[in-house]
Amino acid sequence: MAAIFPDFYANGVSHIGEGFLHERQIQAIWLDIDNTISLVDDPLPTPEAEEWIGRMKKAGYTLGVVSNNDLPRVRSFAQSLGLLFQAHAQKPSPAGYQSLAEQAGVAPSRCLVVGDQLFTDILGGNNAGMCTVAVPPLRADQEPKSFLVRRIMERILIALHKKLLGKRSIL
Repeated sequence: MAAIFPDFYANGVSHIGEGFLHERQIQAIWLDIDNTISLVDDPLPTPEAEEWIGRMKKAGYTLGVVSNNDLPRVRSFAQSLGLLFQAHAQKPSPAGYQSLAEQAGVAPSRCLVVGDQLFTDILGGNNAGMCTVAVPPLRADQEPKSFLVRRIMERILIALHKKLLGKRSIL
């Protein structure tokens, strides 16, 4: 059960700073797309996420997106930002994350995974041996109704986990 919990929580990607990354010797950052850096099915990231991605690239981090979405969506999204990408990742399988780490030549322990879902993004990143940060979904109300039960379970688990952690793991 512990594999579904992130190493850290942040209120959004822009709350993940270079100091945090440097302290953990992170070299590469793998991002979920929908509800993490973009609204569901939006071809562009939010302005805040786009600015953060630009800063991280300028600082020398390798960035990529790992998504269960189809290839055309993921490829066009990633290419518009100059990011590596893995489509049809079948998260929570760690394979998509591991593939990007291999492409980038970065050890899994030097990779950070950022996502909004415990049962896909965080579990997959943890299973790949990477540092994980959970962010709240940008707009959970835009998701398919099939996500509702999972989101309710996630909210309960996150609240309990944060209560047990206190402020130790919240960015």
